[in-house]
Amino acid sequence: MNKDPRSGISISLQVPARDPDLYKHKATNETLLFLSRHRFDEFTIGELAAQTGNTKPAVTRAVDVLQASKLPRPEGRGIQRGLPF
Repeated sequence: MNKDPRSGISISLQVPARDPDLYKHKATNETLLFLSRHRFDEFTIGELAAQTGNTKPAVTRAVDVLQASKLPRPEGRGIQRGLPF
């Protein structure tokens, strides 16, 4: 993985999306945007909720949808799972 912060990021998705809810919720869009901007860091669900202004349940659903589409690579389990992008 290229960790040069000047390098760009690309996000590739299968069409149709594996999870039809991928584009359905605002929290999913905000979580993906935040993770793409902070791709070298790890965040808990609570930290993502605080940073995106969404509730923990909304962020949990968003992360589940993103993971179903193979986007963030979670490390750990449960509410404390870190989410590097």
